[in-house]
Amino acid sequence: MHMTGALARARPLAPSSEQSVVSVVPDQAIEDFKLWAEYAFAAYQDVRYWNCEFCNKRTLGTTYVGEFYYGFPTIQGYVAMHHEYQVIVVGIRGSTADKLTSFATSTIVKKYRWPREVAQSQVHQGYFFSVKVVIKRVIAMLEPQAARYLNYRIVLTGHSLGGAQSVLMASFIAQQHSDWASRLSVYTYGQPRVGNAAFATYYQSLSIPTARVVNQHDIVPHIPTKAMGFKHQPFEIWIRPQDGVTVACPATVGKESPHCSAGVPFYKLNVLDHSHYWGISSKDA
Repeated sequence: MHMTGALARARPLAPSSEQSVVSVVPDQAIEDFKLWAEYAFAAYQDVRYWNCEFCNKRTLGTTYVGEFYYGFPTIQGYVAMHHEYQVIVVGIRGSTADKLTSFATSTIVKKYRWPREVAQSQVHQGYFFSVKVVIKRVIAMLEPQAARYLNYRIVLTGHSLGGAQSVLMASFIAQQHSDWASRLSVYTYGQPRVGNAAFATYYQSLSIPTARVVNQHDIVPHIPTKAMGFKHQPFEIWIRPQDGVTVACPATVGKESPHCSAGVPFYKLNVLDHSHYWGISSKDA
């Protein structure tokens, strides 16, 4: 089903911070999440001519702008546009399938103090520097498009590691281009935790509409662990394992709802659920 421009331009759903129970996500909103999942998975492929596996479905009609890449710390993605949807897209690739197991089981995590002006805020050091090395190039690609198309949203989307990098990149952009802050939205899929509770609170203060999608028993959103001092930013969209129903979870900064994926016992977590969302999957992810 091809997305309508109005739906693609819609911002992510956001449950009230007072909401204490999950709510079922409407079908129309799920279609929106599917669109950004395809943009996220497209980052694993060659998108220069926009003819990849995920380039001819909901994202059909997208115009390629440019790419960014750095080898270590690793980051890779693209900037593109869709005029019907009135969006400028930043898609960031996640960990490849051959590296996922070591990524999911790694216990070596260093934190970096950022933003400096936010007391006690810390983020994953590797994620931070991977974004820092490419942010100038990304902003240079965004600036002419954002200036020309003033009504277009700027949407960042990524799967796995790419989701964490999307959150950090949105933070950088909001700092360096405060005039774009109201245009930003973020969609992540299977995103690992980015920073501590102080960072999660800071990110929430930026008021960037953000949807963090988790599929069933996916282990990656549970790392780095809470015991290491990491906390997710709100808010979670969870595809429940027992019935496949998609629910929006309570949005509490630094706290993860026990009614959603945080309530899954650790022994049930796996990597098999990491790259599947409403029938959309990629062999490369």
